[in-house]
Amino acid sequence: MKKHLLRWGNLYYSILSCLAVVAYAMLHLIVYKIDWIKYETNRNYYVKISKLMSGGLMRISGNERQINSLFLISVFLIGFLIAFGIFIYAYRTFYARTYTPLLPMFGYLVPIFYAYGLSSNSITVLALCYPLIIVGGIISAAALKSLY
Repeated sequence: MKKHLLRWGNLYYSILSCLAVVAYAMLHLIVYKIDWIKYETNRNYYVKISKLMSGGLMRISGNERQINSLFLISVFLIGFLIAFGIFIYAYRTFYARTYTPLLPMFGYLVPIFYAYGLSSNSITVLALCYPLIIVGGIISAAALKSLY
């Protein structure tokens, strides 16, 4: 069971965290209900909602290029720790030595530490990082097949 989790852990967690982030974004869409009729008729409401939507749904306060949600930060840190643990274990065993767990590890770090120049808001960065994380999990699982 331990070797099974070491091989498939990155892929399992990347898919679960992707579903959790999508559910979190959908929850924000439900919570921030926008009255579209008022949006078209009231100028003050239009300006307020336009400012909220320009920063993306993940930003509640602060810099629009920074993720402020404790839930999202914890999802990314746990993913980083899982990928780092698998990398350390795979690097220490001679027959399964590989650097492929570094791909999802890098993918989990980018949304936490990106600052300027990558995109206009955090949803774009998440959309760019999750393919890297999931493909890294698939490649990592394929590279660690020698654990069996």
